[in-house]
Amino acid sequence: MGRKQKLRQAKRNTAAAAAKKDPPPTNTATTTNNNSGCSRATINIDAVNIDTRFPISDFYVRGMDTNTDLMERFDLLKRGAIEHGCLHSMVTYAHFSLCVTSRNLTVHLAIPWYLEGAIRGSGRCVQNLYKIYTKDEALLTKALTLYWMKMYSNFVDWDNSNDSDFEKVDFDGLYDQTSNFIERSCAICGKEDTETLTLKQCVGCSACCYCGQECQSAHWEEHNHRSECKQLKILNKYHKPYAKEIREAVIRGDTNIPALEKLRYKLGLSRPLEDYVDLDLSDRGKQFLVGRNDGTLWAGSFPGLIGQHVKWCEEIGEFVINEEEEGLTCDGENQGSSTTATAKGSALTSSSSTATKMSEDDEDTTMGSKREHKTRGL
Repeated sequence: MGRKQKLRQAKRNTAAAAAKKDPPPTNTATTTNNNSGCSRATINIDAVNIDTRFPISDFYVRGMDTNTDLMERFDLLKRGAIEHGCLHSMVTYAHFSLCVTSRNLTVHLAIPWYLEGAIRGSGRCVQNLYKIYTKDEALLTKALTLYWMKMYSNFVDWDNSNDSDFEKVDFDGLYDQTSNFIERSCAICGKEDTETLTLKQCVGCSACCYCGQECQSAHWEEHNHRSECKQLKILNKYHKPYAKEIREAVIRGDTNIPALEKLRYKLGLSRPLEDYVDLDLSDRGKQFLVGRNDGTLWAGSFPGLIGQHVKWCEEIGEFVINEEEEGLTCDGENQGSSTTATAKGSALTSSSSTATKMSEDDEDTTMGSKREHKTRGL
């Protein structure tokens, strides 16, 4: 056992001893996978403690006041998420989106906010994504579940050590648990390796296996695995290499994080409302859990820069992207040369959108210099 491993083991032993004396609240998510041949995979995560390093918005504090009206709390949490980029507001707002029914909120509108928190380094958001991804056996997204389980162990390791490596993380056997998500039988028909049949892994995710082209096509088209692989590719390219940098920047309270904004765009988190306002929600959005064929989410979170120049304007009851240095006013009049975008006070409506154009070929271009704003009323 190397020096670093010994240090990490000592920290775990200390934490375990402290937990026996005064155990912290622990959230547990469980899933059963009958198709893969494994009986159960369990992830136990102390998600609350890992999020304590993130800044807390005043809107979050006010929104958690139980004496406040429920709908007012809901709007305060959204303000904390959008105006301040408060991670605590994001996870609670997403949770409310699943519980509050008077506004006809659905699961596909909670996922963008859980994903917003997860890409920033939130353990609680990873936990909730895990629950959503593994709740329905027919919609089980093993590749994305595997990615976020591994990433969570990375979050924990970064909090415990400044010299950790993603590929070397092994927190409390979590990698042993994630291995249970790798298919050892055909994802469609359940056939296993034999002397005459060799299963082939999905090239995109390596988490699923197929006995032949017919089953692979069925999994891609009928079970939406194409979208899952595409989204995993986006995460591996635009999140994994910058995950630690993004997390530390959010913990410091930075608002201008180019890698984060590029990732939000690639995932479709900043897509305009008109892209998804007319989706068929007859099953409360369950068919929109993963994403579109290009890997982007069906629904976005907010069509603008979260935490940057976004203010709630009481006069018009809308969010205003207000770049004060350019002379923009709360009523939407442009005294300079920039554009104003607004979002209605309702949690589900927006009167305009901000579209971000970023070049695939110019990876290192500064984000701010390539951003174009478009405003269009619904």
